[in-house]
Amino acid sequence: MENSEFIKPKLKVEGMKQEEFEQIFNHENYRRIWRKPPEETADIYSGLVVQDNRVSGSITIKQSRLPLWTLIGTAIREDWEAVQEGWNVADYDYSADELADFLYHLLESRGEFARLLLEIANAHKQNNFWWIDEEICENVRVQLRKCLDSLAENKEK
Repeated sequence: MENSEFIKPKLKVEGMKQEEFEQIFNHENYRRIWRKPPEETADIYSGLVVQDNRVSGSITIKQSRLPLWTLIGTAIREDWEAVQEGWNVADYDYSADELADFLYHLLESRGEFARLLLEIANAHKQNNFWWIDEEICENVRVQLRKCLDSLAENKEK
């Protein structure tokens, strides 16, 4: 599969007219989940960055324009050599071990936080722009509140 296949939007709505597509799947919809003014955050997880105005606010390798989501399918279905051939990640001083560690730390989440990750993944699977779909968004909000409640409970103990 070519690298560009990972970048194309996944349309889940059959029969959508071009004008409907353009209305929903536009750059402005990303702005709804960006910080205002747009910011770069590089101090949360070593080697990974979110910049609201770069690659639509995706998690990227360092300050590059290379989002992690472009690599995942190739890394798992093929191997790291295919990732290197497709994106030359060595130029960014990023390794398979770093990607594996990040995925481990992310997926090692438990309880309400694990459920939040599943809600977000399920929402994204249903609609790439799930945050503009009120019904899907509400499921994520409910689970996020449960996460906040669990943090509050732990603080009280």
